[in-house]
Amino acid sequence: MRNPSRRRLLAGFGSTTAALAFAGCLDDDSGDDNTTGTPTAQQTTASEDAGPVPALVDWVPTPDALETESVAFYHTDLAALRGMRDSLTAGLYDSTVRGMVTGGRDPIVPAERLQSAIAIQNVRTVVVRTDMDSEELRSAVVDAGFEEDGTHGEATLYMGIDDGGNRSPTTLAVRDGIMARGPGNSVRTVVGAAAGDQARLTDETDDVATLYERTADAHVRVLGTDPAAATGGGENLLSGAETLVYAWELGSSETTFTATAVYPGGSVPATSDFVTFVEEEATPAHYSGFEGAVDGRIVTTTGTLATEEFSVFGGGGSNTGSSDTGAPQVMFGFDYDEAAETVTIVHEGGASVEASRLTVEMDGEDGSIPFGENGETITAGSSVTVDVSGLARGNSVRVVWTGPDGLRQVIGRFTPN
Repeated sequence: MRNPSRRRLLAGFGSTTAALAFAGCLDDDSGDDNTTGTPTAQQTTASEDAGPVPALVDWVPTPDALETESVAFYHTDLAALRGMRDSLTAGLYDSTVRGMVTGGRDPIVPAERLQSAIAIQNVRTVVVRTDMDSEELRSAVVDAGFEEDGTHGEATLYMGIDDGGNRSPTTLAVRDGIMARGPGNSVRTVVGAAAGDQARLTDETDDVATLYERTADAHVRVLGTDPAAATGGGENLLSGAETLVYAWELGSSETTFTATAVYPGGSVPATSDFVTFVEEEATPAHYSGFEGAVDGRIVTTTGTLATEEFSVFGGGGSNTGSSDTGAPQVMFGFDYDEAAETVTIVHEGGASVEASRLTVEMDGEDGSIPFGENGETITAGSSVTVDVSGLARGNSVRVVWTGPDGLRQVIGRFTPN
């Protein structure tokens, strides 16, 4: 099987293509451990933040707790991005909030009140830190149409109510100015991790804790326990790793990119091979100056790019652009209505796409469903609802992009519970 072409791997981290099993529905707000709004990241690890307010990473449970095979998450310092607007691509902060926080929906927290976010992609759940106190945040949640629904751990729960007065599958949890949003079971699990009642990923997995701590100064991180998924399948240098992090530390003019992977003992690649692979196969052409290092089972390479070329979606270039392969960098949300047996797929941020190039397909079923009418442009907020009543348990709904050369690529995937 041929290796992924240049940019495809990095682009995968910014879309729902395959990147560490991301399956986007990043519903709402974000916040960070940095409450100053300055460009300097001040994120703290779980070990450093032992007070009553948990660090956002403490909200990330283990795969077993989430009942998933792996865990992958973004951690974004939104306050820092906001403070660096003049150095970034025009509109990048707003598109980041839209793509990772609101998903085209009405915001609960104003963009200027967001501090940081951890988006746990596998379970479509986002945890956001705001600069609001808990009472102010609770008022914002109620004003957005959510009703209090008891407590769990140390958080107050809220249920979503649709226009017909029916309960929606979305649950919110509020604690200490932090809000979690996603499917009810996942929200309860992350709240339990924050309270210490569920196993935390960084407590139970030393490799994840190590990579998280080594990238503590980064403004954007993507970390996951299934690096093979980031390669889109097939055998290559990254597919043999056990844990992988991509991290970006932004400066006023230059941004440092870091890729660090943990390999099983005896399987660590040569540092030069790792550097060459990341430079030639996993990053855009405008990344340069790569250097590498090895520390036991951990291999690292760093490169640089102009800060004005940085993008959260794909790590570089325009948010409305595509990779060298033409595959658009898009985040999709999947709203599953179990009673109606439908899934509504929502474009939640990233590139605009010609509708003629997007179709929806389902495992085990022939044919496809167009995402929109020919001639239409699919942008943030565009959606399509599909009937999944015939979908067998464990099968997936896929968003497929077809390029001008006929190349087909899955850029979104959702498996109903």
